[in-house]
Amino acid sequence: MVQVVKVWADEVIQKMAGWDEFPVDTMLGRIMKTISHGDIIEMTGMMHRFRGKVWKRMIRSGKRLGSALDVLWVDVDSTVDGVYGNQGGAKSGYNPKKKGHNSYHPLMAFISETKEVLHSWFRCGSA
Repeated sequence: MVQVVKVWADEVIQKMAGWDEFPVDTMLGRIMKTISHGDIIEMTGMMHRFRGKVWKRMIRSGKRLGSALDVLWVDVDSTVDGVYGNQGGAKSGYNPKKKGHNSYHPLMAFISETKEVLHSWFRCGSA
C-alpha cells in the first residue's frame, strides 16, 4: 500500500484527478480489504473504457499519443518488495537486498509512449 500511495500521491496525478490530498496507506489498506473479485473485474473494465474514451478524444482533437497510433511498445517490468512478518502471499525467493526474506514480486506492463499501466500481476516472492 505504501507503494500505491507513493504513485497516487504524485503531484501531477493529484492535479489531474482534482484531489487536494490522498489518503494514507493504512486507510487504503482498509478499503482494499473490502474489495471482492467481482469489484476488481468491474474496475478493470472501467479502466479500459476510460482509456478508450481518452484515446478517442485525443484522436478527434488531432493530437497524437506519442507514436502509439503507429507503433505501440509495451514494457513489462518487475520489482522485488521485501516484507516483514507473516504477510499473505509473501514467499522467500529472489531478493537481492534481503536474501532469504519473504517478499512480493509484482509484474507490471506499461505503454511506453503514453506511460499508461496496461495491466499488473501480483506475484509472490518465489515467482
